[in-house]
Amino acid sequence: MEAAHLKEALKLCPSDTRARTKLAAIQEDRGEIAAALQSWKMVLVYDPNNLEAWEGLARCRRRAAEERQPAGRGDQRKEEL
Repeated sequence: MEAAHLKEALKLCPSDTRARTKLAAIQEDRGEIAAALQSWKMVLVYDPNNLEAWEGLARCRRRAAEERQPAGRGDQRKEEL
């Protein structure tokens, strides 16, 4: 199912965590990290024990942090570990 269809479905049933999970995964795959973060958070609003959402949230937060790092700093941190 395409992202636009999922968004329409969520207008009708905002608590559909399956649709929200699919939307978050699509957004994450497209590199739409801010949107994916919001979608994963909304899954957790309706299903706080959803492991897939917690993992998605962690992945997106990690990617967002990496994108904020200046070029070359990631290599330095690896050397420190």
